[in-house]
Amino acid sequence: MATTVYTLYEGHYAFGVGALLNSLLNKGFVGTYAVAYRGKLPGWVSQLKQEGHEEYSISGVRVKFIPLNPPLHLRFYKSSLGLELFEKYLPETQNLFYFDPDIVIKADWKFYENWAQNGIALCLDNAFGIMPADHPWRAEWRRIGGKLGLPVIRQQNFYYNSGFFGMTRANQPFLRLWRDLTYAYRDLGGDVIGSKSADRKQAVVGDQDLMNAAIMFSEQPLSCVGPEGMDFNGFGGYVMSHAVYLIKPWVKNFTLDLLKTGNAPSLADKEFMKNIAAPIKLYSPMEERLKRVNIKVAAALGRVVGH
Repeated sequence: MATTVYTLYEGHYAFGVGALLNSLLNKGFVGTYAVAYRGKLPGWVSQLKQEGHEEYSISGVRVKFIPLNPPLHLRFYKSSLGLELFEKYLPETQNLFYFDPDIVIKADWKFYENWAQNGIALCLDNAFGIMPADHPWRAEWRRIGGKLGLPVIRQQNFYYNSGFFGMTRANQPFLRLWRDLTYAYRDLGGDVIGSKSADRKQAVVGDQDLMNAAIMFSEQPLSCVGPEGMDFNGFGGYVMSHAVYLIKPWVKNFTLDLLKTGNAPSLADKEFMKNIAAPIKLYSPMEERLKRVNIKVAAALGRVVGH
């Protein structure tokens, strides 16, 4: 069955897109890697074999770039792009997986393929993993769903991270529901372009809230793992690693960050560093050597002064 992995990026997140691709290749992924972008192509595309206009290949994987400039922040476009991949860009797709560009995978790819056969694959969030069905945010989400005449199908007590999801074509209706809720939220005056500073007391500050709202109104089955699925448990999982913090590992000076914050390199930092050199080289040889020395020094010091 044809499988597509997709992500979205702009600016320096191109480094994360490359590290994600390296991790997929290193774990046996076969299929299409679809990269939607705003701005310019990554510099590392010169290391790929060009097959057509904005289409490349490497180690048997098709890499397809899709230029985008939607009238909203790219993160709010995840569901719309997923639908477009199923229906327009890659209609042969039977299994679809989304990863944020600050994720690298750790499990062999076969694990993901099998996982999505059980239902929509999801990971619990690190900050709000437990969210009771009567949580006040859910009341606001019900109001947004009411604009579309949606009844609550699933009384949820969990909250999932939207940095990853996977599904079969049979569960495609979930993406349509999520997309419709996004535009209903916009029509109610919600900020979907990121022009306002986030206030976490609000029921919606990002695409993740609307994804969790969609789960309440969805009939599609779920298959979920805990926060260890994204290495949020502090001692490492086996599925993927998600660099959720503001300073991303590709721009982080690990030693300086340790001295300023007391934070030793995270699991996500270390997993990113495992995927910077092969098959695609994300840095020049000198930059790579300096970055590897930097994280080793930070890790050593972190055992003494870090937390």
